Amino acid sequence: AHLAGPAPLAGFVKALQPAGVPVVLLTCYPFHREAACLAHAFPHVYVDVGLALAHAAAGASRVLAELLELAPFHKQLYGSGCRGLAETCHLGAVYFRCGLGAALKARLDAGEWAEADAARVAHMIGSGNARRVYRL
Repeated sequence: AHLAGPAPLAGFVKALQPAGVPVVLLTCYPFHREAACLAHAFPHVYVDVGLALAHAAAGASRVLAELLELAPFHKQLYGSGCRGLAETCHLGAVYFRCGLGAALKARLDAGEWAEADAARVAHMIGSGNARRVYRL
């Protein structure tokens, strides 16, 4: 089980760095903190919250808050974690909006950010980062 998370990929990720190949770590829940640390440590690594949202449900705000603590905003990408039933796409989107909204509101309420900051981060994670990384 200790090899199930993304941390053991650090050597591989480091070897790819000179080539400039972007690495997007997908569906890392419950190892999202490890993925966030890799995204923080390597300039070409990104983390997609994906599967965590559908599994964590009401806890999505906690997961997203943890990612906001550890990974730079420009390294996080929205993913619905959708697979199987179409309803999982909808639920992933709902949990993302609610969870990110709650995590950003906590930063606003604490006086850490202005509304413009929260809006910018929401846009970056929600679509801007993916557009840049995937050249959409």
